[in-house]
Amino acid sequence: MTGPAGDVTQQGADQEAGGPGGLGADGAGRGAPAAGSGRTPWRAVFFALAAVAIVAGVAWALLESRFFVVRSVQVTGTHLVTGAEVRSAAAIPPGLPLIRVNGATVAHRVEQIRQVQSARVSRNWPDGITIAVTERTAEIAGWQNGVARQQRRRDSDAAARELPVRLAVPLVLCTLPSFVLLAIVPLLLGALSSLHT
Repeated sequence: MTGPAGDVTQQGADQEAGGPGGLGADGAGRGAPAAGSGRTPWRAVFFALAAVAIVAGVAWALLESRFFVVRSVQVTGTHLVTGAEVRSAAAIPPGLPLIRVNGATVAHRVEQIRQVQSARVSRNWPDGITIAVTERTAEIAGWQNGVARQQRRRDSDAAARELPVRLAVPLVLCTLPSFVLLAIVPLLLGALSSLHT
């Protein structure tokens, strides 16, 4: 026979073993939430918001801020045209964000100049634009010939101005002895003869 004390002892054993109403090892594992399961979604949300904020900050700095805007336009490779003509044709307004400068469009504008064969536009961060110009070979040859003609003309003008001086020196050297013999010597002889008499 099993008395009431035996039933109580059996129920206690069942509870310790994870029976009905007990909290055994399996029950504790099923009922308690995982330690880090609640933090993972919030961490993912935090990193996503941080990434969005970084992208927004970079976009604002490039598109709207005054840090990366055009403050200078440098022109290279010009002989036939001036830098001012290239800048005027490029039509890049000061203060325009560098990211908004369309290099192909600016190059096309510059190439409308007759002496320009091609143009290449590059950004000089944080605040500059460089326009590299390649001029037409025939135009350069003509320009060089024109410069040479101008130099020859200047040399000819200088030689023409110096010609009278060069001619005057031999004339003076040739006529001075004749003048002395024909004018000064007779006067001296006459003066000496008058003194003796």
